[in-house]
Amino acid sequence: MTIGASLSLLLPSAFVKLSSPSLASLSPPARLRIIASGAFHNLLMWVVLVLLISSPIGKLGWRLLGYADVGAYGRVVTGFDDDSDLQGYLPFGSLITKLDDISLNSTTDVWTRHLTQSTQSTAAAPGWCIGQDSYLSAPSTCCSSSSHDTPPSSFACFSSRCLDPLSVMNRGHARCISLSDCASEQVCVMLDERESLLRITFLPEPRDRNSKSQVVVWRGPRIEVYEQVRVGTMLPGTFTPLWLPDLTGVFFEYLATIALSLYFFNLLPLPYLDGVQLLDALLDYISAATSGPSARYSLSPDIELDAIEAGSSERMTGRSWSTRTRSRWKERLTWTLRVYTIVMSVTYIVLGMVEWIIRR
Repeated sequence: MTIGASLSLLLPSAFVKLSSPSLASLSPPARLRIIASGAFHNLLMWVVLVLLISSPIGKLGWRLLGYADVGAYGRVVTGFDDDSDLQGYLPFGSLITKLDDISLNSTTDVWTRHLTQSTQSTAAAPGWCIGQDSYLSAPSTCCSSSSHDTPPSSFACFSSRCLDPLSVMNRGHARCISLSDCASEQVCVMLDERESLLRITFLPEPRDRNSKSQVVVWRGPRIEVYEQVRVGTMLPGTFTPLWLPDLTGVFFEYLATIALSLYFFNLLPLPYLDGVQLLDALLDYISAATSGPSARYSLSPDIELDAIEAGSSERMTGRSWSTRTRSRWKERLTWTLRVYTIVMSVTYIVLGMVEWIIRR
């Protein structure tokens, strides 16, 4: 028997190997336990990694390194995609506290829910109080139905008027539900529900108590913000790097994915994988359970030596004939499952390559 462990590119692995004669001499249950030990190691490793990622144990480790968990208050900006237009407006390490009028100070994942939901409605959202003269002097061309089919301009439609969204949303104007909420010579303007605008409120220096909130207005599908902006819940200290929790989390997620993939992959009845021996032991176990462990070839006492040498089976007992039949069916079933798995694996690989070529 050979037992070993290895560490390849920070990926731990372990193995147990028995010689073929020793393994074949064991009972089917014992063979199943030994053969499945490799897949069990992959599954156990996946469970441990998931617990480290999602349990308070991992967050406790980051606190010991000087990080603060701000998941209940907002999301820390940790990075952007290379083609993201938000790179120059959301500073690295800033704390996003609100999306539109929805605060991230919640026990639920407001960030994911608000940015990924398919429909967005601004009909029930409060408006802004602006000067009546500014409102009446603004054009209304961008509010026509045909203008929404053209490339957007720097204006947005507010209550049938074209106004600059930055001057309306980011100038400290009072919020309103109706005209009665505004002062004299002011009007309450509401954002047209057809406009795809998102207000992102953030603290540029979250560790500075004097830091004031700022607002970035994003125009476009909100799912792009979710896909292009990388956020986390661990706020770094003075001497701790911002990128470390994000990089570590991605590494452990990939490691957990690899462990779970290897668990299923090793169970496939393909050549040189544990699934072939596992299938053989499983069929032996089922056969032993249905016929009993004493089912062997047995010859009747009066069979002649010439008949044995000639391979005659006319005087074999019914049990020995049944055993031979089960052996043939076992070989056929094993061969069928192996061929089916190989064909399906090759098909999925080819289809995956075709899809990759089409997307390019």
